[in-house]
Amino acid sequence: MPELSTKGYNEVPGRSSKAHRLQGLHGEESSLRLFGSSMRFCWCPMLGSWLHCSSRGMYIPRNRFPGCRPEFRTTKLFEFETLYGEPLSPEAEKAWDEMMPIGRGFVTIQNDTALPDQPGLNQSLPEQHAMISVFHQLHCIYMTREGYYAAREGNVDQVSAAHLMHCWDYLRQTVMCFADTALEWIPAPPNDKGSTGWGFGHQCHDFDAISDWAEENRLKTTFGIH
Repeated sequence: MPELSTKGYNEVPGRSSKAHRLQGLHGEESSLRLFGSSMRFCWCPMLGSWLHCSSRGMYIPRNRFPGCRPEFRTTKLFEFETLYGEPLSPEAEKAWDEMMPIGRGFVTIQNDTALPDQPGLNQSLPEQHAMISVFHQLHCIYMTREGYYAAREGNVDQVSAAHLMHCWDYLRQTVMCFADTALEWIPAPPNDKGSTGWGFGHQCHDFDAISDWAEENRLKTTFGIH
């Protein structure tokens, strides 16, 4: 798991802008190291305006998400992008890494209102740390891909069975939780064998906005999906 212990789905959200920010921050960190120092769902950056959804145990900024969860904002078409399933390569790794915000989805939350009782939460602390689930989920998908190609190349010793078991069940529960009900139409006979899933519209959260908020409120400056 990550440390602490597409604009449609056919495109990495905000890829070009994030790449520029990554380059700038890498340069900034290099400069800081020379001085012997180290730094460490449209969401409102004001942490004082959180909405307590007690039935879900969730906190979402009030101003842009009036309900317990981010609103569905737009319809996206799922289209097949082979890059994300290709064998490990610099190009494929870059594409996966750029899906993650700077900070890798770990954020700080000010404990200025009553927080729901959750695993690992110390209510007495003025500031809490969390990981946004979507980035944990992307990390898990990446780990299954990495494990598959490692095993395929005979490097079974590089595969963590326990990590993969965690990811498979975590992703299983995630898919069942969100239970996407978009209809994937079956072609007429004789091509009525099933669906590839491509070309159909789905109601989606604004992934770029979530990534931006995660970066603005990141726990520390880290990079990548691994």
